[in-house]
Amino acid sequence: MKNKSNLLFKWLLFTILIQAVVTYIFFGLIYLPGQKYFIFNSLSEKLKNTAIYYFPLVTKSIETKNDLATINYLQEILKDPELINAQVLDLNGKITAHSNIQDWGKTPEDETTKSIIANTSACLNNYTDKYIYSIPLVVHSSKTAVFAITASKEKANASYSAIKNKTAKSAVVFFVVTAAVYVAAFYVLFILPLKQLRKRIESAALGQSGEQLQLKRNDEIGTLADSIDKLIQKSALEKH
Repeated sequence: MKNKSNLLFKWLLFTILIQAVVTYIFFGLIYLPGQKYFIFNSLSEKLKNTAIYYFPLVTKSIETKNDLATINYLQEILKDPELINAQVLDLNGKITAHSNIQDWGKTPEDETTKSIIANTSACLNNYTDKYIYSIPLVVHSSKTAVFAITASKEKANASYSAIKNKTAKSAVVFFVVTAAVYVAAFYVLFILPLKQLRKRIESAALGQSGEQLQLKRNDEIGTLADSIDKLIQKSALEKH
């Protein structure tokens, strides 16, 4: 009986371990990555769609040398708080138009600017803290400048961190509740019947009679209970 209890206890631990693995796979490998993809993909798609929408407007204002219209378009883009700047650079890296008027005429020497200028087609540049979507301005089949919008990942990172913390708490609660259900089921289905069996075995060994177990189960415990009931019946008949 003791060996049976040890075996069942090991089975319970194994089941809880499996539940822990399932919890990790669902929350850590499926749900969280899905949420992360949704958040950052939404940001990049919004950036892309904004750039595509404003590109012909900015291109026309530049071709007609309408600086007022250009600055209005670039500043209008920044009404979305996640979009932090919009600019037009020539092929030498000089800023010919920028949402921040003070940056007009500057020539950044950073690698990011060089990477944007080097793109020969519309491109999403992914950096640790931001996205930059750039579209080349082509006049008479020749690339003359680049239109680029930058989106900050700060809000997206904050949203993902909040979801990650909430998910971690949910995963712990889910695991604790399911583990508690397993323990309760284990007790009701195995421990309690085994205790009853032990009690009746001791009664039968002492030649005592009493209420039969009548555990209607098609497993080893049910078979053993049926044998004990028959033993108790036989003992009671012999006494009479």
